[in-house]
Amino acid sequence: MAYMVLLTNGDSIDTPVNYALKVDSLNISYSKTPIQVPLPESSPLLLDLGMYRPNVTIGGLVDNSTSYGDTVTLSTSNEVRGTSTTATDLGFNGTYTIPSKNELEDFITDEVYNEVDKDVSLIIVDPNGVDFNYYKVIIQSASFMMAPTTENRYTYNLTFAAGKRNT
Repeated sequence: MAYMVLLTNGDSIDTPVNYALKVDSLNISYSKTPIQVPLPESSPLLLDLGMYRPNVTIGGLVDNSTSYGDTVTLSTSNEVRGTSTTATDLGFNGTYTIPSKNELEDFITDEVYNEVDKDVSLIIVDPNGVDFNYYKVIIQSASFMMAPTTENRYTYNLTFAAGKRNT
């Protein structure tokens, strides 16, 4: 399983938290709310005001306890896909640890998004391991499930309200 999704609270006023997540599924969706105005004896008037709401959902496995030494590094030279902006420019470079279920759960319950000094970002590294895209996110929902015969780990699903890619 590749560790291609990273979760960070970036340069927060508290100690930064950087997690590499074991991800089996990734879904990025956009919702729009066009306006449909009914007109008497006529086709409705359709308006699209250009408003959209991105959501990112990820799912995978998380262990009951952290395996020491399990880390992923986003190097200073990794670039935002299609630009010359690097991980260093954004403050994303560094070591990401693989969290335990309790560490991930604590992150979810303790993080409060605040655009001024506390951004939470989801970094999606391309399979080539060099480029990445990122989304500023707010944790919307989380679920953890333990299945029979897998008592040492949980499956999880995290849903994030997101901003536009790379902004």
